[in-house]
Amino acid sequence: MYYRLLDLQVPRYMATGYNDENKEELKESLISYLSADMDEDEEKELRNMTVEEIANIYDFEIEENNIKFEEL
Repeated sequence: MYYRLLDLQVPRYMATGYNDENKEELKESLISYLSADMDEDEEKELRNMTVEEIANIYDFEIEENNIKFEEL
């Protein structure tokens, strides 16, 4: 399975996590992106959430497909 994130605020597809092959990879990509402006405690909170919970909080929609998404 392949994943990508749609930023619902803009709306546009994120390069972060684009074509990650599982939800754990997608979660790590998203945390890496979001944690640039966070302290350790905030990042730790994200790590205790599911990728769906994180996406919901930050207004991202997770899309999935059986084949790779077209390159951005």
